[in-house]
Formats: sequence, C-alpha cells, structure tokens
Amino acid sequence: MNERQLLAFKYVIQHGTMTKAAELLHVTQSAVSQMITNLEQDLGFPVFERRQGKITPTPQGRSFLAEADSVLDTMGKARRAAIELKNLSIGNFRVAATSVFALSLLPNALAKFNKKHPGITTSLQAHHSREVRELVTSQIFDLGVCELHQEPQAMEVDCHEVRCAFVCHRDDALAQLPVVTPGDLEDRTIVTLYDQHPTTIALRKAFRDQGASWNSHIECNLFAAACQLVLRGGAVAWVDPFTLSMFSHPALYVHPFQPEISLRFAILQSPEDQQPPHVAEMISFIREDIEAHSVRTDI
Repeated sequence: MNERQLLAFKYVIQHGTMTKAAELLHVTQSAVSQMITNLEQDLGFPVFERRQGKITPTPQGRSFLAEADSVLDTMGKARRAAIELKNLSIGNFRVAATSVFALSLLPNALAKFNKKHPGITTSLQAHHSREVRELVTSQIFDLGVCELHQEPQAMEVDCHEVRCAFVCHRDDALAQLPVVTPGDLEDRTIVTLYDQHPTTIALRKAFRDQGASWNSHIECNLFAAACQLVLRGGAVAWVDPFTLSMFSHPALYVHPFQPEISLRFAILQSPEDQQPPHVAEMISFIREDIEAHSVRTDI
C-alpha cells in the first residue's frame, strides 16, 4: 500500500463519495476506484460496501481508518522534517538553548549575527537541557547552550562558569548585612529553580555544610520569575548575571553571599568536521557577551 491509496481511502470515508476524493487528489474517479481496489488487495479484506449506488465503510474499514490516519500523520511529519533538514543547508541557522540562555544571553548574539548575515534565517528555540544535547548530537540544530549537568559525549563542548548573584528586596533587613550566609536565611522564603538544577543542588549543599536549615522555598523554572518573586517582597534568590542584566528595578538589591554559588554551562556543537558554516562566528558572538558579564571561562 502507499500514501495515495491511504489518502483515497480516508477521503472517501470523510466525504462519502469517490467524486470528492478524486477532486481532492486531482485524479479521475476511476483512478480513485482503482486505488481502493489495490488497497483492498493489499489488505486482504474489503474496506467499503457498495449498495444501491452508495459506498459505505465495512466494519474492518472503520477500524482500519485509525491506523491509516496514524501512518499518514507519520509520513507528514517525516516530510516536514526532511524539508527542515534541507533548509538547514541553504541558509538557515538553528540554535537550541535552555530558557535562561534563550531569554537573556543569546538574543544579543543572534542580533549581531543577523546584522552581519541578513540573508540567513536564524532560529532560537528553548528546550530542556537533555533535549538541547539531543538536538545538537543529531545535527537537527547547529548549536546549543545549556546548563552542564554532566560532560556531553559525541560533540564539541565549550565550558563556562558564572557566579550567581544573591538578590533580595532593597527594604529587606538582609541588605544591611556585610555578607549574607546560609545561617542568615533560616526560615526565609527561598526561591530556587527546579530540584535537580545545578544551582539548587549547590545551595542545598551550602546550607548542609554550614548546618543551616533549608525550610520554606518556592520552585520555578526561570531566573526571571525568581526576580519577580523577590520584587514582590519577602523572598530571596540567586540569579545568573545574564538574567540580572535584564532587570534594572531599583528595589532589586544585589548583595554579597558566601559561599559562592556558580552556574556551569556549555556551548555545544557537533564535531568540527561535521559543523555547518558560521558556527564558529556565532560562538564568537556568544563568547563576547559571556565575557561582558564578568564570568570565568574555560573551566
């Protein structure tokens, strides 16, 4: 069986006539009839009954419709994927990143790239760390930026580390301390990213090492959301400098915190011999913005 046969079958069921199916397929009615006949031969059972000039699906035909729809949907996705992959080689550049970098670090680098290469279509999409690694490894995306949970395999990795800033509301009593430590935050509302995020793991360890209680806290999946929660009063958070640069609110107070909480991340790319054009140039733009935010690189 083939796609045209399945489409003919689907259209006849949907519209109740071979005439409409022929119109949709841009073929003659006799061609549709032949497609249905060939499909029934391939399946080994009839999919339609013909009575008094009317055509209705058999019980087997009705049951088979769901399978036909599934096959057609899969073929459609495969066709769209092939088109996207083809476009990658003729003027598209795709970057995948976790939300924190898609929102803060990468837009400026992409703007620089687009200004220099106006004929190239760029795409920036936010995904989870694992998905970013998979998209780059499979070469569906040209470049990835994500938190570094572990050393990725089968790709080039450019590692960086940034010190996160401790933030509280300017009216918070913590703002009067010379340095904030875990002991100062017992019974405070702490905003963190999800439980297994590297910064959350580092914070739990810092509290545990100093014997401080880790009590009430709020989980979110964006540093930007953490800033907004702090601005509402009462909460504290640790924020990467890329996100922090987006907030200029006078009530958001950055304060020294010990021990230092860092965020490790990486720029991911396929092996050098498999890289599409312009990857190195895009990486250079990203590095410029990393260096502008006072981070330690090449960890």
